[in-house]
Amino acid sequence: MDYDTIPFVNIDTEIFIGRFDNEDYEVKPGEKRFFPDFLSQHFAKQLLEKMWAKIRTIDKSLNWKEFEEITIKEILGKKIMTAHPERLKTIKEKVLEHEKEIKEMLIEEEKKEIAQKIEAQRIINKENV
Repeated sequence: MDYDTIPFVNIDTEIFIGRFDNEDYEVKPGEKRFFPDFLSQHFAKQLLEKMWAKIRTIDKSLNWKEFEEITIKEILGKKIMTAHPERLKTIKEKVLEHEKEIKEMLIEEEKKEIAQKIEAQRIINKENV
């Protein structure tokens, strides 16, 4: 898998439609979905804002930070490490690996060229004898 996973639970009483990259993701009330970590976090913010808008019409004394801190724990589960280790490499690690592979490839190509030159020289030497 390309990403780690964070379970997302719609704790609202209404269907939640999360939007990402011009796509809709529907989550029924009480439903748990297993989205990639970044998507669950993105949807959690959307759901928090939706719920906050409803709650603020009822009780204006509520504090956003307290609401967010308590509610986010109900929406998001514990991260599940599902990303393939290859995906977790830093750019520098990937660049170094890339360079190593290219150097190995070039060495192989150079060996083939040398072998072709040696074979061509043998053929020429046989013809000259």
